[in-house]
Amino acid sequence: MINNYLNSSKGQFILTQNAEFIVDGWNIQEKYSWLLSSHPSLPVLPILDQDDQHLGWILGYPIETQKSNLLFEHLYLDTRLSKGINTDLIESMLNKIGGRFLVIILTNEIKRLYLDASGSLSAVYSLDRPVIASTPNLLEKKITRHDESTLKIIKQAMASSGNWYPCSLTPLKQVKVLLPNHYIDLQNWHVKRHWPQKDIQQVSSNFKNNNNTIRQIVAIITNHINAIAKHYPLHLNLTSGKDTRMLLACSRNLVDSILFSTSYNNNTNQPDIVISKTLAEIFDLNYVVNPPNYIDRVLLTGFAGEVGRAFYWQDQDDKTKSIHPQDLLIRLNYKEVHPILIQELSSWLLELPELNIFSILDLMYIEQRLGCCMGRVMYSCDQISKFSLYPMNSRMLFELMLNLPISYKKKKKN
Repeated sequence: MINNYLNSSKGQFILTQNAEFIVDGWNIQEKYSWLLSSHPSLPVLPILDQDDQHLGWILGYPIETQKSNLLFEHLYLDTRLSKGINTDLIESMLNKIGGRFLVIILTNEIKRLYLDASGSLSAVYSLDRPVIASTPNLLEKKITRHDESTLKIIKQAMASSGNWYPCSLTPLKQVKVLLPNHYIDLQNWHVKRHWPQKDIQQVSSNFKNNNNTIRQIVAIITNHINAIAKHYPLHLNLTSGKDTRMLLACSRNLVDSILFSTSYNNNTNQPDIVISKTLAEIFDLNYVVNPPNYIDRVLLTGFAGEVGRAFYWQDQDDKTKSIHPQDLLIRLNYKEVHPILIQELSSWLLELPELNIFSILDLMYIEQRLGCCMGRVMYSCDQISKFSLYPMNSRMLFELMLNLPISYKKKKKN
């Protein structure tokens, strides 16, 4: 049993078949020899079939996107356990649910763990032991770190990129990040991509198509914000960036009840402060700079908007261009191209379906950046809030962003 993680690991979990990884003081549930140990603050909802038969759990803060409904009690799957669980049904469910969550399916036929669209309720897994955890910190007392040379490579990559785990590698030996759009099969311990399974088709570029897609994106974000606001007061981090300003626009009917804030380090003239203060004055927002912790409010952040803004695209890119691991490492801003990183990205490229370069680069942002970074960030945000999530986190929304015309996204880039 692991001790002393009750206060520092809010919102986290461990799934294991080995009781030595269970955290003292956490909630425990068991099914098919799997032990789910979860921090008391983390919601764990049952997944039920039409006959109320238990199929597994959904952890976190799932939102039924079209209904603008934050789930509190359970998630129903439109099936019967006696007929077996169709994996297409799981995919349909993952497409309809937004927010911040993780899914564990445990039936006779299927035993799998799935992430949300960007892995914002993140998971890391041991390659050789039956244990999955929110972060490596929960495993470091039981699993050794890499040798010094490998640790140096990982630390250098983290320092140069923006402090995310490089190519799913963590400081712990034989422990990797489970990337978004992948599930781990709990029966054979294989990790497999489940989305996308085919090429992503961009719609033709015209005003009607573009406008319709943007309207759908705005509707999803608005529904997610409204779903949270029905139950909790909100705290929205405001910056000079496009994404938080989009959240402001999508929450305009709620601004009287939202606390807006900006953090800064010494320089009060930085764009985040100047633009945010200007917006606050124009729209008469309840706005503070460097706020204290607001543990009674849900913190909303503007992450993931870059998925729709061609973040890793370059002007010379075109559909016929091939791409190599070395090029990807440079775009990810890793200063040194180490063989271990090339090997990881080579494996990642090989398991992709046949995609054009633009779809590959957008998926790289979702999986190699958001998936390797945002889980850690959001667990940190949980420490200063009721809980945290980003309203743009949705498979349905990401698919709309990826479907936008290449010419349109190039024009709107950054």
